[in-house]
Amino acid sequence: MSRPKSVQDVLLEQAGWTIECQSPLEIRHTDGSFATLNAARAVADALIMDPVHDKRLAALRHIEGAATVAQSTGDQTNQQLWKSVLVIVQDALPRD
Repeated sequence: MSRPKSVQDVLLEQAGWTIECQSPLEIRHTDGSFATLNAARAVADALIMDPVHDKRLAALRHIEGAATVAQSTGDQTNQQLWKSVLVIVQDALPRD
């Protein structure tokens, strides 16, 4: 079973990059360019910091903060719900 795509994975694919390896990160562009390690990270970071995508990242960070606070309050059912939301959001955020 493959892991769900991260925001980084989706952004790379939308920009024409194919992920050849996750660890270490190795990517290949449709134009034949290849990047690995720090170069691949620089490409991914540049896409993430793009103004359009920066808004999505900010929204995910906001949801992450709210879920972190909410999971420690309320009844056990709500705590579990917010814990699940937090896991989903953290998986969608780019990995540092």
